[in-house]
Amino acid sequence: MIHMLIGAAARGLAVGAGVSAGATIAQKHLDNGSQPLWQGSVGNVVLVLMSNRYHGRQSFSLSVIENGVTHPAGSWWTYPEAVAAVTDWQQYLNGGGTVAAWLRNSAEVAALEAQIGRA
Repeated sequence: MIHMLIGAAARGLAVGAGVSAGATIAQKHLDNGSQPLWQGSVGNVVLVLMSNRYHGRQSFSLSVIENGVTHPAGSWWTYPEAVAAVTDWQQYLNGGGTVAAWLRNSAEVAALEAQIGRA
């Protein structure tokens, strides 16, 4: 935890000093990683939105956890797209949708796309 705070402070100083544009390759590798941004639950399903950074690019991913099993539910380049996906999942689950039904539908869609050559 202390390393994250020191790293955040150092990045803040670097940005304030105007050196962020000249970030070194080493700094880009140091910044790689994932961290949770938000976690919520609907019934026994836990939704976890992650911020991922790789080689200076940020993306966001959503995981759906049910009965201790984690299912990747998508990834996005922008935060608004990721938040929209979280909202969609919350509405789906609150409306009676299940992770099992979503998994079945996802498998069926993947199979259909493979048949028509889109996979």
